[in-house]
Amino acid sequence: MIFSNGRFSLNDDIVSIVYVSLLEDVLKSAGYEPEKNCGLSEDLTNFRKRISSEEYINVLERTLKPTVAAGLGFEYGKLLDISAAGTLGQLLMSSRDIKQALELFLKYFSLLSLPVLIEISPDEKGYHIEFNRLCPRETSNPVKWFLTESFLYNWLHQARFLTGKNLKFGSVSVTYKRPPHWRMYQGMFGCEVEFGAKTTAIFLDRDYMMSRIPTSNETVRKIKETQCKTLLEKWHSGLSIEEQITNQLIACMPIIPSLECMAEKLHQSRSTLSRKLRDNDSSYQTITDNFRRDMSMDLLNNTDLTICEVAEKVGFSDDSNFRRAFKKWTGIAPSDIRSSHTQNPEGTH
Repeated sequence: MIFSNGRFSLNDDIVSIVYVSLLEDVLKSAGYEPEKNCGLSEDLTNFRKRISSEEYINVLERTLKPTVAAGLGFEYGKLLDISAAGTLGQLLMSSRDIKQALELFLKYFSLLSLPVLIEISPDEKGYHIEFNRLCPRETSNPVKWFLTESFLYNWLHQARFLTGKNLKFGSVSVTYKRPPHWRMYQGMFGCEVEFGAKTTAIFLDRDYMMSRIPTSNETVRKIKETQCKTLLEKWHSGLSIEEQITNQLIACMPIIPSLECMAEKLHQSRSTLSRKLRDNDSSYQTITDNFRRDMSMDLLNNTDLTICEVAEKVGFSDDSNFRRAFKKWTGIAPSDIRSSHTQNPEGTH
């Protein structure tokens, strides 16, 4: 299954100023003296202030140089506290084990302002979890290192906090080549790390997933889940019908549900959904085409998946059909997107 905050983009003000304040603290602790407020005009003590993901990445680009960024993401990941997630954090702390906590996290993931695409594939051995949109392709390597290290290590850090155990990932893969401090990775994650992979991913084995959480409380969990459900319903009520459909399409990838199936998911009749779309001068076919186009562009621009793999991700079993559809949607071929990245290699500025 795939989970995403499809409502958010890099231009939306979703990043708390707290993250910049923590960055400043980490830099100072490492012996570096960053610009005041890391170059922002905003007051870093105004924790209600939010900036866009694009602004946050620009802060990182100005601040992180190869010598500064080495391993800094791991230290940053330690500072992100699960209690800061409010009701969702309390729900996770009251869960029975890591498996239940992960399932609840993914169920209410939309409550967090994270423009990340998470794809989870469970099997009898554990969970394979893939992350896309962690950072745009054009970001510099120091920023890629920092964002990936902090995000992945925070997942491990939170699981250790919840269980009180020194848990380790089963495996880790990242999309960039070995950084100068690559030897730190195995020690921090407790497993082998593949560099230069097609996707950023982790594997959580059964022992990890079944680790008990000492603060587990069934009564508290039910109360907090009811609160999370109410918050999620309130969030959904603010979405347009097109946004509601898009969120369902993300969750169903790579399958594109029929109009009847989509209406059922939205608790509406087929005729009611069709009427609402007509009233907005839209149609289900237009929305699904736009969704597949945008998702294809995102995957082609920000991952190293092959064109065939991108085609599969957006619901095409035949890549030749995907190529024709993509040309119809955009006027260019998928290979043209990849050619532009070859001419402007990753990590160059």
